[in-house]
Amino acid sequence: MRIATEDDPSVLDQLINDAIRQTATEPDAADRGTWFHDAVQAGHSTDRTEQAGLNSRSRVLASAGLVEVPEYRERLVVSDSFRTAGRWDGVVRCPEGFEVDFGTVVVNLSEALVVMDDKTGRNACKFGKRGGVSGGEQTTVQLTAYANSDLYDPATGVRTMVEDLSTAVGLIVHTDLDTGRTRLVWALLDRAALAACCTLAGRKPSLTIGGDSCSIS
Repeated sequence: MRIATEDDPSVLDQLINDAIRQTATEPDAADRGTWFHDAVQAGHSTDRTEQAGLNSRSRVLASAGLVEVPEYRERLVVSDSFRTAGRWDGVVRCPEGFEVDFGTVVVNLSEALVVMDDKTGRNACKFGKRGGVSGGEQTTVQLTAYANSDLYDPATGVRTMVEDLSTAVGLIVHTDLDTGRTRLVWALLDRAALAACCTLAGRKPSLTIGGDSCSIS
């Protein structure tokens, strides 16, 4: 996810074009995380480790009653208000009566759509620090940007709002490819943190705030 440094439609359009090119040209020497994203998209893998991760991921989502929405998988999204553009991993539909308890607040997600981000590695919420922003904060900002975005049609430039998409909660689907285990990590979204990053973008245009194409440019 990239944030435009200027309040200029042409700058945002350039970020959208960058996201489209990234979608079309994945590197040949991709890391394990990128290959796993491709396997999730395909629904299967010839690699035994990846397939074990896929199986675990499917079981954990199903046991929580969460259903992936196929038409929202790997879609280009844009937010004109926050001047962000990128590509999210997908969206899940929560079951009726579903709630997430964060300790200080309980969020009702009954039949709501929630944006999700697939992560791999040993820790779902600690991806190092970049520019003084912790991995957990990076992911929260990334999910907040996605949850406040519209679907983008590269052929027409039309933006389409996703009905029932929660702007309060995001989901990290963490699959550790070393152990083949998956866990779900729920995140309270933070519009204030995203707004702060948008402001910061004008001062530090090269600052990277997260992995998976989550950066300020």
